This record gives sequence, C-alpha cells and structure tokens, in this order.
Amino acid sequence: MKDIGTVYAVSVSGPKMYESKDQNWMVRRGEYTQLFQIITVAENSISYGAYTPIGTLYDSLKSSKKMVKRN
Repeated sequence: MKDIGTVYAVSVSGPKMYESKDQNWMVRRGEYTQLFQIITVAENSISYGAYTPIGTLYDSLKSSKKMVKRN
C-alpha cells in the first residue's frame, strides 16, 4: 500500500461554524456540521471516528502497522 502522507482532521465542536474554502488536499468537507471525535490507539493501530451530535458516524479511518517478521 502506498503511503498517503499526513492526514488532517479539522472539526467544530461548538456553536460557532465558519464556511470553509475548498482546498485540493481536502477529501471530504462537512460545512456547518458539528462533530465530535473518538480516537483509539492500540499497540499496532490507530482508529479515528467523527460523529454527529446524535452519535451517527460521519467519517472514519483506521491505520494499522504492518508487522515485519525478521530472520
């Protein structure tokens, strides 16, 4: 799998929301959407979930470390 580089997550957790400007690095934009995040770090992985205030999953990702067997 190709390294995708840095992943950015920008979110709003309060009532103030601003219009975002579309950027070429943005994959998904949730303008005027309040979200909260749950980030879980395990021994060989990290997972991220963004949820709406009522708990609906909006977006997520999981990255796992590839275990390399050494001789």
